[in-house]
Amino acid sequence: MNPVDPVQRPAQITNAVTLLWFSLLISLPSWYLAAERSPEPADPLATALSLGLLALFAWLNVRLSQGSRWARSATLVLTIAGMLLSLVAADEAVPPGLFETVLGDIDLLISLLALYWLYSGPGAAWFRSFES
Repeated sequence: MNPVDPVQRPAQITNAVTLLWFSLLISLPSWYLAAERSPEPADPLATALSLGLLALFAWLNVRLSQGSRWARSATLVLTIAGMLLSLVAADEAVPPGLFETVLGDIDLLISLLALYWLYSGPGAAWFRSFES
């Protein structure tokens, strides 16, 4: 008998997914500000890629709330990749301002807390309950 009911989602998972939705929401001004400070006109491919990533993260959030283990893994990999990319010194003509930097830092901290909740305690047990 499995002690975790896959139907009953723990509050920790609900809170983590809510944080990830908030993270997605606060990333929107950062994308806008990055486009605004660019000296060149917006590249349609970059815009399409940004919108695609936005849609991907939204879809992953939905799948996380449904107990998808692969969505949890994909969220972890994408968050780590984004964190590593943000550490690489970008060759930008105009560096990000304080507001954009603070938003990015808050976004990262929120994402890391959400991931901690997805991979620890009741969150980890709930995802394990979906094993075949």
